[in-house]
Amino acid sequence: MIICDAALCTDCAKCIKACPTDALKFADAVQAASAPGGSNGAGPTGARLTGGGWASATVREIQEKARTGKHLVRGCGTTRRLPTFDDLVLLSAGLSRMPVDTYREDAVTRTVLGARFAKKPLIVETPIMIAPMSYGAISKEAKIALSKGSAKVGTAMNNGEGGLLPEEVEHSYRQIVQVCPSRFGFSLRNLELADAIELVFGIGAKPGLSGHLMAEKMSAEVAAFRGLPPGIDLASHPRHGDIFGADDLVVKLAEL
Repeated sequence: MIICDAALCTDCAKCIKACPTDALKFADAVQAASAPGGSNGAGPTGARLTGGGWASATVREIQEKARTGKHLVRGCGTTRRLPTFDDLVLLSAGLSRMPVDTYREDAVTRTVLGARFAKKPLIVETPIMIAPMSYGAISKEAKIALSKGSAKVGTAMNNGEGGLLPEEVEHSYRQIVQVCPSRFGFSLRNLELADAIELVFGIGAKPGLSGHLMAEKMSAEVAAFRGLPPGIDLASHPRHGDIFGADDLVVKLAEL
């Protein structure tokens, strides 16, 4: 069961064009589904408390999951509210020297990752990094723009699954290279170009599941970059084929 969120839909019609069975179409009006009447001692079916943190869309989703027993499928990630800069919490240095003139004091945001154990720790000037997004899931132009943006603020760029573009290395300030279960576009050269390595064990947006690149995004260039034929649906493997437990993880870390 796929439900369209009218608040997020831009009428781009890409889902209609990509549907392999032509099951989607434009509608003149969207009719809201209403739950059937009835009572279980706690009020009519579909009744709910108003106010608080339960938005109407959230309630409808819970009801749909309860009715069908299936989770909802959406494109382009989660529809939940994402953090913003207003959600950042800065810890005060209560025992530090009191500034004489606050407007003359420097606000240092430099962050060091791996200072205790790494021989070459990752140093970024801004403690907000670019999340991993693969080439194919987003375009080359988007990857280059994110790399240039990360360089301007002095933070790290994560290449995501699917390989490392030369343009990413050229324009980024610091580069994090993922080692994913699928190994698509993976090479030792990428590891040599990395400022940090991220070993992937899951996807936060889809716990326990793998990544999925639609055939419509598998262009000839993306396919060649990943070493696969163009025009196919690509489902990444959710688990590493050479890591089956904690002992194997130690070996893999030593190998990397």
